Amino acid sequence: MMEGGSSGKKKRAAKSQDHDFAQLIFSWSLDDILNDNLYEHQVEKIPLTFQSEEHYFRSFVYPLLEETRTELASSMKMMYKAPFSEISSFKKAKGKEKTMYDVTVATWRNSERRKEPYQTLPGDLLIVTNGGPGSVSDLQSVGSTWAFLLVNNTEDDDSGTPVQFKVTASQKIEFHDGMFVAFLMNITTQKRIWNSLHKHVNLDIIKEILYPDSVVKERCDMCSLGCNSSVQRFDQSLVSKLNESQKAAIMASIGKMECCHKSYVEQIWGPPGTGKTMTVSVMLSIFLQMKCRTLTCAPTNVAIVAVASRVLSLVKESSKTITANGDSFCSIGDLLLFGNKERLKVGKDIEEIYLDHRVEKLTECLGSLTGWKHCIKSMVDLLEDCVSQYHVFVENESMKEKQVTNENKSKTNNLKVKSFMEFVRERFSSFVQPLRRCIITFCTHIPRSFMKQENFQTMVSLLDNLSSLESLLSQKNLVSEELEKIFVSKPLEGDFVKSGDMSSINSVRIMSLSLLKRLQTSLGGLKLPGGNRHAITRFCYERASLLFCTTSTSYALQKVKMVPLKLLVIDEAAQMKESEAIIPLQIPGMKHAILIGDECQLPATVKSNVSSECGLGRSLFERLSLLVLGKI
Repeated sequence: MMEGGSSGKKKRAAKSQDHDFAQLIFSWSLDDILNDNLYEHQVEKIPLTFQSEEHYFRSFVYPLLEETRTELASSMKMMYKAPFSEISSFKKAKGKEKTMYDVTVATWRNSERRKEPYQTLPGDLLIVTNGGPGSVSDLQSVGSTWAFLLVNNTEDDDSGTPVQFKVTASQKIEFHDGMFVAFLMNITTQKRIWNSLHKHVNLDIIKEILYPDSVVKERCDMCSLGCNSSVQRFDQSLVSKLNESQKAAIMASIGKMECCHKSYVEQIWGPPGTGKTMTVSVMLSIFLQMKCRTLTCAPTNVAIVAVASRVLSLVKESSKTITANGDSFCSIGDLLLFGNKERLKVGKDIEEIYLDHRVEKLTECLGSLTGWKHCIKSMVDLLEDCVSQYHVFVENESMKEKQVTNENKSKTNNLKVKSFMEFVRERFSSFVQPLRRCIITFCTHIPRSFMKQENFQTMVSLLDNLSSLESLLSQKNLVSEELEKIFVSKPLEGDFVKSGDMSSINSVRIMSLSLLKRLQTSLGGLKLPGGNRHAITRFCYERASLLFCTTSTSYALQKVKMVPLKLLVIDEAAQMKESEAIIPLQIPGMKHAILIGDECQLPATVKSNVSSECGLGRSLFERLSLLVLGKI
């Protein structure tokens, strides 16, 4: 192993738009990393206004590199306190890349007591050395060898702790016993910012934040829709929770967000204690009712979970359904939270809208063996043909008994087969539970607009009918022979119309069959994904109306093929570096943005003095506020 490349290589790479961010870090020598003046002459003060889009993106490149270098230098100086582990296996990974390896380590250990045990995550930058975690001076000593490893993905063992992971190394590595790895930092967010600065996907909003006149635009004259028409399209009880200033802020934003001719960037100011969270959650609920596809971001996991939780509560207040038998569910398929589960700290109160939980639920209901098609067909076959099924069952049991008797001559034939009533009760019970689970999952996790209102009502009615039938079949005074006579006849939907007696088993049976077949046909006409998790994940992204994630995580949406999101809402916008806000601003199709924050709050933390002095910690919210106030 060797230290790394020269600073000359590094500086040329910084000018290349297509150069991989990780490779750029790999090119730094140890002297480069520890040199506080490395980018001093490349970093320039980030201005309040910009000459062009290119000027805008270029202004953040070297401040970002300098900040990353500073964080890495700090981590390496504290390396002796970092989580570390001895390497058990280090093998060349399959593929063309010469520096990709499959790594297996022993249990991670902490040199210093930490609140939570370390777990390897994609984007983690590790250092591999010939001994345990040492100091920077150890790396500088003659004969010392080390290299960087960037974690690409991880695999869990049976205990859920990642001990195997795939890495890209800064150079070729020859493995030998006694080699250790230590965690330095995670560079995922920096890499996403870097890519967003160089891959210009959507410039609609970017063009509106460059110049002083772009932040004070009046409403578009060409729009026929205004605030008054918007008022008619959402539940007025939502705004009754707000004071007049909060209502005014929301209505002003709504009027501009409907424009399809121009892009707008709105700001909502609010010092702590003025109800920003309530204002944001009500506004998002309004956009949901207006069918405006919206992405909500925040700089931290805690902040985005807080907003998502509040919106979820508001939606539950207005969309709770309770069936006649007591089944309770809320239609929340339009809400989607995604990101790292451990970092988001997804609890029971919020997991209903968390992507992985939703995919797991829908996978079960869309699979070939456990899905809705199998469940409905099984129940239809039972209600239509349970007498024939019973006779087949009796015949099979009889054959089994004869076989046992023939094998054991001394044993007398004492066949005791369950009655028709027991057979029906048992089969119905085994079929109704997974069917009910599928229906409730669909009503909960698939947006009502996609499912269609008539299907939703059919499913609610079916739940009630199945519960009624279950109750009727469990009556103690039922006679098996009489029950069999009821099920002998081929049920016709017209029979229910003639009798109209919902208290009879046959009437409820007929109605349940009618609902099952109607649902079977209508759901079959929808473009529901199969049981493939990847297809279901894409379906969740495509169909949700309100999406929630951290600003960094929103980078994933640049690769998702779906109906474009129209509106970006950034909460706690004053605490986020402007360079980080560039990630969601460029999501394909994004047309408008609303920034919520308080410019008097503390700005984002910047560790590099050079980057801090140039303005890297300033937020987009603060810069636009200064432009509005004329402080140019």
